[in-house]
Amino acid sequence: MNNFDQLPLRDIHLPDPVSWWPPAIGWWLLSAAVILIAFSLWAIVRRMTPWRRRKKLLYLAAKELDRIEQEYDTTRDGRTALQRLSILMRRVSMSIFGRHAVAGMCGQRWADWLANAIQPDSARAGDIRVLVEGPYRPTDPDELPALFVYCRAWLRAANKKQAGRGAKVGRSGAQG
Repeated sequence: MNNFDQLPLRDIHLPDPVSWWPPAIGWWLLSAAVILIAFSLWAIVRRMTPWRRRKKLLYLAAKELDRIEQEYDTTRDGRTALQRLSILMRRVSMSIFGRHAVAGMCGQRWADWLANAIQPDSARAGDIRVLVEGPYRPTDPDELPALFVYCRAWLRAANKKQAGRGAKVGRSGAQG
């Protein structure tokens, strides 16, 4: 039996090509890891954004406070300095605590809220009364420097207090 042509042999058949679907378990794990990492990065960036925005806001407010103080030192115009300082403090307060918590306050209620909202360590809350009384009476040259010190301490305390509260405080309106 040396005749190979008579044997019932068939030609070699290759297996079907490997399909791309369903992927192997490693591809499922890799795609799950990529989705998890992307979601984690999104959450971190989302959480850090209000903190950075608040930090930049307080930095710009401190720069504006320095500018107002320098302008007051050169012009000695107490009314203009009080107006700009009041506007600055109200804008910063509305940005930190939300419009609904601050926008409707005026007069003594505004000064009391400002004094109690963040109680800075290194300043006296009595200095804030100049914001309320200043436009209606002559200003004492010694009052405004104390008010500048108070506002600067208030901004520093706002930075520390808001950094400790986390990212969700920006619009809560909490008076803490």
